[in-house]
Amino acid sequence: MHRRRPVIKYHEAAAFFRPGDDSIYLPNLDQFESSGEYYSAAFHELTHWTGGRGRLERREIIEYRQEKEYRSLEELTAEMGAAFLCRMCALDSPETFENQAAYVQSWLKVFKGDKKIVMQASKQARAAVEFILSGQKAIKAEAGAIATA
Repeated sequence: MHRRRPVIKYHEAAAFFRPGDDSIYLPNLDQFESSGEYYSAAFHELTHWTGGRGRLERREIIEYRQEKEYRSLEELTAEMGAAFLCRMCALDSPETFENQAAYVQSWLKVFKGDKKIVMQASKQARAAVEFILSGQKAIKAEAGAIATA
């Protein structure tokens, strides 16, 4: 039951992605301080969804509950993906940006300042956004490959 399009269901109190039924759950818009905050949460969960089986298959979402490092990297990826999408949709208000930055900072503590983790999460977030926009995995260019005609 791994879909190529997300299924979004209502939840009365929380936003989350549930791998078990491969669905995103969101509360009503009126539960958020602004529409920007609502879409930031929706984009965060949508980024989680891209990591599921049959899509980008990120180890961090598939094994989310196994290790704190997986969960932390996945949360960083999802929040960065949300930030990228908010920016693309002009929803990156100072309040939204501040909330996203605080969330990223809280998960970075797990990695004790390892700056490589930010690059990894950013790369995964970019791949997630590309998947959301195109419905396809990004094609990786081979290092040193030369195109021939």
